[in-house]
Amino acid sequence: MDRLLMQVTIYGVGGYNPELPNDNIIEQYEVEEPQLTEKEQARQSAIAKLHALGLTTDEIKALVG
Repeated sequence: MDRLLMQVTIYGVGGYNPELPNDNIIEQYEVEEPQLTEKEQARQSAIAKLHALGLTTDEIKALVG
């Protein structure tokens, strides 16, 4: 399986502003995304299917935990 990487960007004072050039980047690096276990993948799939059926978040939490 291919590794999935996420890019992390840390901004300086003022943070990120979409209206500015954002040249205040302090650090950028990539981290490997955590791999879900089969059990967690099945749980996420069940949650997505319950959402598609129209259940609310509270109803899903009651069923899936």
